[in-house]
Amino acid sequence: MHPFNFRLDVLLKYRRMQEEQAQINLAQATAAYIGEQEKLKVLADELFSQADIIRTRQKQSITVAMLKMLKDYYDKLKEDINNQQNLVNIAESRRLECLAVLEEA
Repeated sequence: MHPFNFRLDVLLKYRRMQEEQAQINLAQATAAYIGEQEKLKVLADELFSQADIIRTRQKQSITVAMLKMLKDYYDKLKEDINNQQNLVNIAESRRLECLAVLEEA
C-alpha cells in the first residue's frame, strides 16, 4: 500500500515559510520601534536636564551670550525630539504593517 501523499504539501510549506518570514520581520520592526522610543526618551531626559540647567543658571549671574547659547541648545533639543517622534511614528507604522502581514499569513 502506498503512503498518503498530500498534493498541496508544497503550498503548505510555502505558507509556513511566509509566516516565519513575517514573524522575523515583525520582530525586527518591533526591535527598531523600541530602539527609536529609547532614543526619544534619552532626548526627552536631556531636554529636562537642560531646562534645569537653564533655571539654575538664571538664578546665578550669567552673561547674555551664555544664556543665548543655552537657549539655542534647548531649542535644538526640542527640534531633535520632534524629528525623533516622527521616526518613532514611522517605526510604529512599519511594525503595524508587519503585524498585519503576519495576521494575514
